[in-house]
Amino acid sequence: MHHAPAAATPVALAPLRARLASGVVPGAAQTRGVDRDSRDDAALGAVSHPGQALLSLLDELSRLASARAPFGDMAAALSGLADGLARDRSAVIAALFSPQLLLDRVSAGRDDVVDGWRRACWVAEEIWSLIGGSTAGLGPHDPDPVTADDRQLFAPLAARLRFLLLSEPFRHRSESGSVWVSAGVPDLGGLFGADTTPRVTSQCR
Repeated sequence: MHHAPAAATPVALAPLRARLASGVVPGAAQTRGVDRDSRDDAALGAVSHPGQALLSLLDELSRLASARAPFGDMAAALSGLADGLARDRSAVIAALFSPQLLLDRVSAGRDDVVDGWRRACWVAEEIWSLIGGSTAGLGPHDPDPVTADDRQLFAPLAARLRFLLLSEPFRHRSESGSVWVSAGVPDLGGLFGADTTPRVTSQCR
C-alpha cells in the first residue's frame, strides 16, 4: 500500500517519492506482515529523531556538503553512518522496503529540499556499502544478523534505492527554475563535497 506524502514533505520531492514507492516495493512489502508500515516508520526515527546518533552524523554531513568540503573530510562521517546502520538492522530493512518513508523522515520540515535528498542519498549509499558486496554483512554481533540469503534479497533493493536517489537531479536538468538546476546543470548540492560530480556520475552508471 502506498502512503500519501507526509504533510511537511517538500512538494518538489513528490515525483521522487512516487518512484521510490512503486515498482517492486509493493510486492516486496507483502512478505512482511500487516504492521510493516508502522514498524518501518518507527525504525526510521533513527535518522530523524533529535538525540539519535545517526541524525547527528547526517547533520555533520550536511554541514560538510554545504561547505563543499573535500570528500576526504566527509569520509569519517560516512564511515560512522555505515557503522551506525550496521548496528540498526531495523532501520536498514525499513529504508529498503519503505524507501518513501525514508525520504519523508529525512526531508520533512526542511526548507532546503536538496538537503533532504542528500540525507536520503547518504543513507542509501552506506546501506549499499554494507550489503552490496559479496562479503558484506550487517550487525555481526546482532542476535538476528542479516544472512547470505537476506543479502540476495536486499542487494537488488539497495541498488535500486541508490540509483533512484542519485539519478534524481538529472531527471530535471531541462526544467527551468527547478530546485535541481543551477546555472543550467544539475545541482547536486555538494553531495560528496568538492568531488561530487564525477563521483555521482560514476555511481549512477
